[in-house]
Amino acid sequence: MKKSPLLLGATFLLFSCGNAREALKLQGNYQTQAEQELSIRVGGVGCVVHELDIKGFDMTIRQTAYADRKCGGDALGVVMTSGTYSIGEKLDIEPGARAMDLKISKVTVTPLNSSWGTVFGLDATGECEVKDLAVNETRDVTGKNCAALGSFPAKDAVYFTSFNLKDDVFRFTRLPSEELDHVGTEAKPAKRNLRLEVEYRRN
Repeated sequence: MKKSPLLLGATFLLFSCGNAREALKLQGNYQTQAEQELSIRVGGVGCVVHELDIKGFDMTIRQTAYADRKCGGDALGVVMTSGTYSIGEKLDIEPGARAMDLKISKVTVTPLNSSWGTVFGLDATGECEVKDLAVNETRDVTGKNCAALGSFPAKDAVYFTSFNLKDDVFRFTRLPSEELDHVGTEAKPAKRNLRLEVEYRRN
């Protein structure tokens, strides 16, 4: 039996409201803490602070890199990943965990210090040519292989990920550029990333 447009609309509205209720709980700004700072993989130097900003169904992840292993001193540069997300089914990996699909809008790179190319060893810059960027100049690297900085998903690619929020602690997976096996498209989904390895705290 063919469903009426009214019934289909009601079903969509119920789904949207449920998704919105879950999204409402996520709103805010989060940051990795000192004990959770992630080592930069390039030569094992420095560290990177992750900030997560969620407004409505928009998500922005800001990675600020430092040469100092304790994330002290001046920042070297920033990688920004932005997109829109939807919340899916409950997952049995741990109590409260949910599926999330993050659709990539843009990835940008911005150097904040003239020494960042040397620290990161950006002589081989892949398709990005980021070593020539002036301080505070931003370049769109969506969908490009940035060699030492990694490969970034294309626009409208979907990162099939997961999360858990409890008591202002947001447990999330590593970024899509580090988990390309879990990046696909809406038409061709990838295997979901279930490893909640990064811990953010709400500011």
